Amino acid sequence: MTLGSPIQKAGNFASQVVAAIAAVELPVNQWGELIEILLSFVNNQATTNVRVATLQTIGFICEVIVRLVCFVQFLLFLIFIYFYFRNQSC
Repeated sequence: MTLGSPIQKAGNFASQVVAAIAAVELPVNQWGELIEILLSFVNNQATTNVRVATLQTIGFICEVIVRLVCFVQFLLFLIFIYFYFRNQSC
């Protein structure tokens, strides 16, 4: 398991990869068990490397989700503006 690698850079890279995949899968209701799996790694692993990499993974996932939510809100705002001005010109 790369998250538990003794090489910290490998664990960090694995965290980013998992977060990138989660950014695609979670919004379409796939990989729903991911957070449970990650939390079990934090709670049940004896090695510090696994815990640190897992917490980094959760942090990366949170960053991606916040960006996705903000992007969706931004698009909704643009759609609102478009329809507002479209109705004003009629």
